[in-house]
Amino acid sequence: MKRLRKQLAWATIWTLGALGVSNQFASGAEVLVNGNLEESVAPLNWTLQQTVTGLPGANVNASEHIAFANNPPGDPSGLGMFLRPFAGDEGTYAGQNQQINFILSQTIPVGSSAEGKTWTLGGDSYFGGDADILTNDGYPGGVTTLHADSPSGEVASPTETFFQLDFRSSVATGSTLLDSVMLDLRDDRIALSGTGDANDAMWYTHSLPGIVAPVGTRQVVVTAAATNMVANTGFQNAYLDNFTLFRSDVGTDQLNNSTDPVVDRNGDLNNVGAPLGFTLTEAPTGVDTASFRNFADHTHFVEASGEQGLWLRAFETAQPEGEAHLTQTVPGTPGADYTFSAWSAWEANFSGGLPGSPTEVFLMMEFLDSTETVIGTPLTLDLQDAGQVPDDTPDGVEEEDWRQFSLSTPSGGAPTGTAFVRVTAGATGMFFNTDPQQSGFFDDLSLIETVAGLPGDFNQDGKVDAGDYVVWRKNAGSGTPLPNDGGLGTPIGTAHYNLWVSSFGDMAGSGSAAGAAVPEPAAYCLALMALVGGAWMRRRGN
Repeated sequence: MKRLRKQLAWATIWTLGALGVSNQFASGAEVLVNGNLEESVAPLNWTLQQTVTGLPGANVNASEHIAFANNPPGDPSGLGMFLRPFAGDEGTYAGQNQQINFILSQTIPVGSSAEGKTWTLGGDSYFGGDADILTNDGYPGGVTTLHADSPSGEVASPTETFFQLDFRSSVATGSTLLDSVMLDLRDDRIALSGTGDANDAMWYTHSLPGIVAPVGTRQVVVTAAATNMVANTGFQNAYLDNFTLFRSDVGTDQLNNSTDPVVDRNGDLNNVGAPLGFTLTEAPTGVDTASFRNFADHTHFVEASGEQGLWLRAFETAQPEGEAHLTQTVPGTPGADYTFSAWSAWEANFSGGLPGSPTEVFLMMEFLDSTETVIGTPLTLDLQDAGQVPDDTPDGVEEEDWRQFSLSTPSGGAPTGTAFVRVTAGATGMFFNTDPQQSGFFDDLSLIETVAGLPGDFNQDGKVDAGDYVVWRKNAGSGTPLPNDGGLGTPIGTAHYNLWVSSFGDMAGSGSAAGAAVPEPAAYCLALMALVGGAWMRRRGN
């Protein structure tokens, strides 16, 4: 990749209060989906819900899709789900020990041949703890009573962890639940361990009792859930991995179809997903160069704010080969102005902050045509050149170490032929420097689209018509500025009227209305004023 600092034309650095547009009457709108990254990451093909009990709409980082949660451990290409029960007692929820929920599910459409067949769901679990049943420490879903040193004290644990298999009718019939089977993992782990302790820091493979699909089955839903998780004490991590689904008349695993990768449903959780709207690309293959965590959130210093941001894990590679690219593509408008911005912070030993480092951390904006081919030269901003520096405090990134950077389209806006705009926040050439504090962060991405208004569209309704004449007439002779006045300014006079006449018939997105039937100005105005006057007289007479 060529040095990004060679392409810094049109790049700017803005502070939070500087995000604005030069034309006060232009329409600026946020066009990114989930730019704050709060809609949580889930493994490919799975749906993940993370909630706080009793707080509808609240965000919480209740889990992470990461390599150390993989079974077998140590597989660099494997991933699993890491359950974080203590997340309800940190960050926004520090000192509250809120009950939080994790629900991972996948719906599999099936045909009528599924009816009457026996289905069996399997999966692996790991519950952290010291393997001493008397201490009540570890994962709260593995004990009936929390430890006395837990934030909630020695009370009954509300946490339930389970696998579930549902059979439902088709969506067309309202997707009625026909039958369901559930397996409580605490009880099953106790039975499998033979020690009476579920929290023994061991992996176990579970299998739900086979269940026959009822008549009318058209959907099979696989669910792994942990509800009402709370912080306990000790090593509280729990991991889930390697889901399998078999039906009695088919020998292949319905979740892991190695013979046909196109329909592989990622039961082993090894294929990474990304926040809603985004694509995350990591390199080298199988290395966790990026993840999504609460401490990567740029506003986590502020009470009741965000819960998640992008974590650049530079330390994962010994050589300068670590890459991470967070990308989103949205519809674009030729001629529109775009400003792409993001917040960034670097820890003290992040490789991107070293003088002369091969690590490049950047923002990039590209314009694509209808075939999604790049038009022209991408706009890029190298964050080190733009002024980003590592944090120099011994206790990690502080609130003031976050900085906002942005780049904007040059004069003329997006090029002709633009159908899409693609934005990327990323890093290349990351490597292990020295411990500790080797991370970088991105959060709160934004793409503002500003489309200039139509000259003569004084009432800002997207077209130049009789309504704009009425606005001109009411303000004629005054010092009140009109929107979309072509820079004429005040006082409002004949020049504004002439602008309206020359633009009559134009509509947003249609360009000039050359050849449109424009009324004779004097005759049109007399007729229009007569209509307006007549309406006024009728109101007076009522």
